[in-house]
Amino acid sequence: MKKGFIIAAVVLIAAGIILFTGALIAADFDTTKLGTAKYETNSYTLDEPFRNIDIDTHIADIIFKPAADGIACVTCFEQTKMRHTVAVEGGTLKIGVDDDRSLFDRLSFFNKPLTITVYLPQSEFDNISIRTSTGDIRFDKLSAKEIKLKTSTGDITVSSVNCSGTVSVKVSTGDIKFTDIMCNTLTTEGSTGDLLLDTCIAAKFRIKTSTGDVCFDGSDADDITVKTSTGDVTGSLRSGKRFTVKTSTGDVSVPASTDGGNCEITTSTGDINIKVIWYID
Repeated sequence: MKKGFIIAAVVLIAAGIILFTGALIAADFDTTKLGTAKYETNSYTLDEPFRNIDIDTHIADIIFKPAADGIACVTCFEQTKMRHTVAVEGGTLKIGVDDDRSLFDRLSFFNKPLTITVYLPQSEFDNISIRTSTGDIRFDKLSAKEIKLKTSTGDITVSSVNCSGTVSVKVSTGDIKFTDIMCNTLTTEGSTGDLLLDTCIAAKFRIKTSTGDVCFDGSDADDITVKTSTGDVTGSLRSGKRFTVKTSTGDVSVPASTDGGNCEITTSTGDINIKVIWYID
């Protein structure tokens, strides 16, 4: 009896594999064609000026681009059951989402990647706040007084940005890559995602992660604090520091302390390997 159940199970699994393979062949091996969701592209022209940006969505990638014609516009590639709302209210560009998906829709696989592309006629803002779950965040060549970025499994890629206040980032498993960033304070909080700071200058770095690695590449701050568990902390700083390093089982290699700013690095099993490379501007 038991042997019969095993044979039946094997036959059903084999039949499922054959059917799935046949569906893949029919779809030219494009798995997105196997999804049940329907999609559309919607564009919104923004007639009112705005100094702030507030985006709150779920799974869409968020991309900023300059407006070639000087007119602010938002283009959304989205599911018909999960359309985004776009409006300027009180000088703030607000982008949200109306999620009308059923439980079946939420559990469906092979969906196409969604995108929100914001075309900006200007590069200077007061506040930029972006919140998403699995979507990526990408932008460059912007200035703002405050920047707040939050995602769960999405990656964050930011370059050529000036911020007179704080750049605050929270992620879970997504990676963060900052290139050519100048700000007063840079704070990051993550779990397993890696952090790369390439040519980033600030008064303060406040970095906290769990298993993710932290890498400095020609970056610097007057006051640096890095706390991690099993992640490695490596790379190069632009000036000497008063180093305070704590680790349990990880290897440590840092320059001798100088009269520069503070650099405190705390880890558990991660390695610490920091060099100072002097730059002449």
